Amino acid sequence: LNFKTRQLKGSMSAQNVLLNEYFGDQAIGSVTVPELTIGGTLDKPLLAGTAHGSDLVLGGIQVDRADLASTLIGTVAHLDNLTAKVGDGTLTASGEYDYDKKVGTFKINSDNIALDRITPPGKGSANVTGTLSGEALASISPSGIWRGKADGMLRNVNLNDTDFGSGT
Repeated sequence: LNFKTRQLKGSMSAQNVLLNEYFGDQAIGSVTVPELTIGGTLDKPLLAGTAHGSDLVLGGIQVDRADLASTLIGTVAHLDNLTAKVGDGTLTASGEYDYDKKVGTFKINSDNIALDRITPPGKGSANVTGTLSGEALASISPSGIWRGKADGMLRNVNLNDTDFGSGT
């Protein structure tokens, strides 16, 4: 920190960052931050970095591997790219959120995600299999209301040994 110009400059790295310390019980596991670059000014900070982790549990979903690239410019956080491997499937996401204006937009794509990996266990003996591929768009307003739309394809859906087939 240059006190005269208020400039920020530096970098850091971290290993074994426990997700539950920041996100509570909705995120379990640890990630590595190979490098986080710090720049900008105190009034408009700039952070840019990457992170990765394996064997994570996010929102109850077992994620085999996740890789993230993100930036913060002033009050706007950018999710430049998130790629998560869930079994044989892949989920990618990007988006941004403005902490000052409290608005954000996000895009999520899924390819061949196994339904039994993303559906919570039900009461009794519910067993769902099949795959999901698709795209979802979501936004959040200053009042905290989420809006979204999604299109996708379900393939080979089976519920408790009853075939439901495929469809959009």
